[in-house]
Amino acid sequence: MSTFHFPALFWNCPKSEEIVLDGFSLVSRRWDVSIFDLYSLEVGGHMRVPAGLMDLFLKHVNLEISIEAADPREAYDLLDILRAALYAAGMSPTIVPLATSHSLNAYAGINARSSPIRHSSLPDDLSEGITIHESKVKSWSKELTFSCLRGDSNETRNCLTSAVFSKAVEDAAVWRRIEEKHAPARIVRGAMNKAPLMPDISSSILHIWQALESLFRVQSEITHRISLLLAQLLSSTESRATTYSVARKSYRDRSRIAHGSESKLEPENWTRAWLLLCNAHKSILSRGGLPSEDDLIRELLA
Repeated sequence: MSTFHFPALFWNCPKSEEIVLDGFSLVSRRWDVSIFDLYSLEVGGHMRVPAGLMDLFLKHVNLEISIEAADPREAYDLLDILRAALYAAGMSPTIVPLATSHSLNAYAGINARSSPIRHSSLPDDLSEGITIHESKVKSWSKELTFSCLRGDSNETRNCLTSAVFSKAVEDAAVWRRIEEKHAPARIVRGAMNKAPLMPDISSSILHIWQALESLFRVQSEITHRISLLLAQLLSSTESRATTYSVARKSYRDRSRIAHGSESKLEPENWTRAWLLLCNAHKSILSRGGLPSEDDLIRELLA
């Protein structure tokens, strides 16, 4: 088992909120990583992300999520499940550009530490740590983009606390079991991770609705029936009337985009669809699974 470290853009975490739980860690950034540190990592290392590109992304990073996994593929999967749970909890969309084999707090200062001349100039807390002579840092690319739809800042937050992180770790474990039983749950999780990274609002809204429609098998009266079913699915977290109204408006956005009749979309159009997706995740999680359409209708009529 290895540990993979994922720097996340835009989010922040006070040092007092750091936590380690069930193979997941939340770590705040302590030190700047210089371009010379990053060039040092390329010496004899296995860096799949160039130093200059890493430098561009790390300038916008205040925290790191570390995950224990067998390999990068499993770590990516676990990260996406955790991130979907964090989005459902109200965190704003983020970009995770890469993964590394060592924490950024570990390789910060590595250039000076590896030099007998410059080592003594480092602060005490930074003078101890890995050097290029004893450690080979690896990196893997994930989301090499600065394009991210983030919606209405009043609806989400950027500060990640230990309480929110702990709950998301617990929720991620439950969600993994739900995905094993319900294929649409994996589609929902995928859309929550991919939709914010799409280059334009219209493509993202279509992707979100593709995930929402996968929850049901509606063939007729689509706008009304999907809105009604979503209203009941989300009834444990949102008012049925509110969800029904929002879903109808958002589905009309989706239809106009699909048929080429939507000329102008605002961030609020995207936020409306995004919150439906996040609330669907939250409701499926609270139910411990995805109910059938018949089950939802019976609930509605009870």
